[in-house]
Amino acid sequence: MKKLGGVRLSHHKGTQDFKTVRLPLPETMVIPMVMNMGAPCTPLVKPGDSVLVGQKIGDTDAFMSVPVHSSVSGTVKAVADIKLANGRSCKAVTIETDGNQTVSEEVKPPVVNSKEDFVNAVKQCGLTGLGGAGFPTHIKLCPKTPVDTLVINGAECEPYITSDYREMMECPDDIIEGIRLVLKWLDIPKAYIGIENNKPEAIKLLTEKAEKYPEISVYTLPSTYPQGAEKVMIYNVLGRIVGEGQLPSDQGVIVSNISTVAEIYRYIKTGMPLTERRVTVDGDICLLYTSPSPRDSTSS
Repeated sequence: MKKLGGVRLSHHKGTQDFKTVRLPLPETMVIPMVMNMGAPCTPLVKPGDSVLVGQKIGDTDAFMSVPVHSSVSGTVKAVADIKLANGRSCKAVTIETDGNQTVSEEVKPPVVNSKEDFVNAVKQCGLTGLGGAGFPTHIKLCPKTPVDTLVINGAECEPYITSDYREMMECPDDIIEGIRLVLKWLDIPKAYIGIENNKPEAIKLLTEKAEKYPEISVYTLPSTYPQGAEKVMIYNVLGRIVGEGQLPSDQGVIVSNISTVAEIYRYIKTGMPLTERRVTVDGDICLLYTSPSPRDSTSS
């Protein structure tokens, strides 16, 4: 099958071999009440309240939205409007951290006995697609047409970012188990993990992890931009064309980011909602180091 063309960019994955390190806990945390493309949440806390890690601090019944949880423990200092980077305004909860990172009693594994339970658990996790679009994951898991294939996006075709690569190298079991959960509860028979050919170690590792699961295959993709775009990936993996105005599900496909399915598994296992995200930090400083260091690169 002929692959779609693309732009062959110079890649600068200087951080790909740096293990993830955690950023220091800030004295003050400002948490916006919108974490997706939908409507903002209504704050559930007020100034003076104590909050704990994993506690729900914002919620809404809006269709395209998910709840917001605290990533720190401490005391609410303010609930006020802020302006986001995209120019939108919304309420935000400002928390003075106490340094203890005490976990809320709300954090406990959800009970999942049906597809409805599973989809609701994903919503309560506060999970939106971690590929960057901010589309609520629970909506994607409720297609209106039959789906026969799950495609996992591990392309990471942008020249500098390595966050998903580190997810594959550090948490491969979480990825595989997250895929298995989606296949089970949505009754999807097959999954493909699409990874660009400039990530041979990730291809090797995930292929080894998937060996005992015949329903999961790793598919090697050309290293081109925009390989990670949904329609491009669906065509290059399956040969199916998602037409103008169509959704992937119209062609029997759900596409999920590699970090998204890993987060699904972690939430079902532990009950800790989405309160952190691995990001890539890169630049000239990375050229000063010849080997991985705890001081360097990707952080969550």
